[in-house]
Amino acid sequence: MNNFKTLLAMVVIASACCLAMVATSCHRDKCAGVSCRNGGACSGGQCKCPTGYSGKNCEFSSVDLKNNTFTTVLITIGTSHDSVLAGATKSFVGTAGTPFRATASATGQYGVTYDWNIGDTFPSDGAQTSIPLDIGADYFFLKVSNVAVLPINYLTVNLGTAYQTVETVLFPADRYPYGAGYYNTLTSTIFRVGLSNGSQVYDTVSVSPGINASYTLIVN
Repeated sequence: MNNFKTLLAMVVIASACCLAMVATSCHRDKCAGVSCRNGGACSGGQCKCPTGYSGKNCEFSSVDLKNNTFTTVLITIGTSHDSVLAGATKSFVGTAGTPFRATASATGQYGVTYDWNIGDTFPSDGAQTSIPLDIGADYFFLKVSNVAVLPINYLTVNLGTAYQTVETVLFPADRYPYGAGYYNTLTSTIFRVGLSNGSQVYDTVSVSPGINASYTLIVN
């Protein structure tokens, strides 16, 4: 009988211990040991990250590149290539606090290539980074509207200068303002336009310099 009572007591004690352990487990802080970085906050054992941050511990952040130009911008990061459409913004993700290095270029159907060398840091501590991709005031974007009867076959921009470009083009006689490309902004810009019958049209203008400047050449 005494052995039975002893065994029963042991079972009761063991059961009480198990219940206590279960109760303790149920009330254990799920965020204990969870370290959320860069302004993140733990909820239910998981990090809730601020806008622009991701990862188990909010260890990743993003750099936004905003394309303010007239054409698609090509992006190169290391050996990876990407693009940002005109007027669009694209985010690039990396470890917060580490360097962000990229090269970028914008090219129209004609004209010259505009390049950027981008150096920044993936933001930390809840900060955000947005880098505008702007065309400097020393370049402008050219549009050509052909209101003549004949198509345009070639185009010379900045005639007679060190920045002269001579290109074979095709602009139909439909009055639509076609985007040509990027060209150097000079005090006076001379255009020479060749029509399909061999005739030439000259125009001298002063393109107003400015960030993301553009000019529409009307040929008639």
